[in-house]
Formats: sequence, C-alpha cells, structure tokens
Amino acid sequence: MKKFLFMGLEIITDELIQHLLKTPKRVENPKARKKTDSGNERVTYIVSDDEGNRFNLYLRQNYKPGMEDAFSCGLSYILPSGEAFTLVRYNGPSHDHPNKLEKERIGYVPHIHTSSRRYLDETGKADGFAKGTDRFRTQEGALACLLKDCNVTGLTANPDQPSLFI
Repeated sequence: MKKFLFMGLEIITDELIQHLLKTPKRVENPKARKKTDSGNERVTYIVSDDEGNRFNLYLRQNYKPGMEDAFSCGLSYILPSGEAFTLVRYNGPSHDHPNKLEKERIGYVPHIHTSSRRYLDETGKADGFAKGTDRFRTQEGALACLLKDCNVTGLTANPDQPSLFI
C-alpha cells in the first residue's frame, strides 16, 4: 500500500487504520524515561515504519491508592499536521466502559479500544468502542498484547500468565 500523506482527520478511513496497525513498526527510543507527577507515571516511545509514518506508543499508570487497575497503553498515528490520532488503546479494568453507539456497557474488565471511522463520525471520538478481554490483567501484559497485535518491535514486555481461577 502506498504511503499516506494527509493533513487532518478527514483522511481517516477504516482501511487506513488497519494498514497502520498491520505495517511493521520499530521503537526508536526504547530507553525513554518514565515521568511521574500527581500519582501518575507516564512514558512515550517514538515509533516509525518503513513508509515514513510516525507513531507514539504511550504507557500511563495511575498510582493513587485504590487506582492500581487504572492503566492504559496505546498507539497513536502522528498525522502530517502533527495531530495525534489514537489507533488502539489497551485499558485496565478501573472503569465500566460504555460503547455509546451500541448502548451497552462492558463492565469493569480489561478492554481494548479500537478506532473506527463510524465512531469518529458519530461521536467525535474514534476510539470510543471497546471490547472486554482476558488477554491481560496488568499494564505490562497489555503492552505485550499491543506490541504483538500492532506489529511493533524494539521493545519487550512479558505477557500475563493465564489465570487458573477466573
């Protein structure tokens, strides 16, 4: 597929989203430092592909008491305008996520947000849809899934062990 050169969100299609997720990508700064402020820890990695596309792979962890399950990791595409567009986001079970268009809540479970043109058009939030998953329980497990699912190399993470007692 040819390189996509666009200006803004109007160019986002489901085909583009799938292409960007599948194309091989590599982390350029695997030793990026974590930053801590107000009970949150964050790190952002710079990612690129052979087509010249750039991405941010980010990790966020809330360390406030009782919020240990509040974590997220995601992959954003950097549009030529410099705007970041979230392609996918892997969240912990800290909240009962609503899928607004389907009028459903998925419960307090780890979940994966996937962006779509439909959600962008109808809600203004492309990554508003999520599905529950049992593939991870921790931030590192979520990162391992993201690296595999999004074809990202240059960073390592250990997958969570399957639970025997679900």
